[in-house]
Amino acid sequence: MAEKLLKLLTAAIAVAGLLFGIYRFLDVQSIEASKPYLTKKLEYCIEAVEVAASIANADVPSQKEIERFWQLYWGAMGLFENQIITQAMIEFGTTLKDATQTDEGSKGDGPLPSGLKGQSLKLAHECRGELATEWSPSWGKQN
Repeated sequence: MAEKLLKLLTAAIAVAGLLFGIYRFLDVQSIEASKPYLTKKLEYCIEAVEVAASIANADVPSQKEIERFWQLYWGAMGLFENQIITQAMIEFGTTLKDATQTDEGSKGDGPLPSGLKGQSLKLAHECRGELATEWSPSWGKQN
């Protein structure tokens, strides 16, 4: 009886090991399959944050930076962002648009509102939070 129980236990452990191995293999394959997407998402999030920070911290931002923000806003970020990042991009974009257009609809060339700095930082935090859920929870930890 003990011998049969030992054989059954050994078989159960072998099956459990096999199932765990299959699970880990599929998990790793899933991660590997999503790496190209996640890598591009990371690159675009970094660029959006850098462009927003550059605009927010310039006395008078370059037209090239403003145009790049709108390219990211209407293009690549729409492909990668979730609702929280979308909202941060909208807030930054709305303030930027309001600040760079005069009543006549022409582009203003004065200093931008200081609120853009906070919105830029919010965008950075939202990108970090989303990327933390997809790459590594330790990214989301604030020191």
